[in-house]
Amino acid sequence: MKQRWIMDDAGQTGSAAAMAVMILVTAALAKIIHLIIASFINKRTQAWRQK
Repeated sequence: MKQRWIMDDAGQTGSAAAMAVMILVTAALAKIIHLIIASFINKRTQAWRQK
């Protein structure tokens, strides 16, 4: 029988919750960085629309 190594199934709910929070924070930071870079690029490449 194949063993499953899922933290929540193994009773490690604290570790699973911490990992979920880290994934959420990492995704949020990546999105914020993406928005900052996209804003900078749009300001530079779409400057002709302001004229």
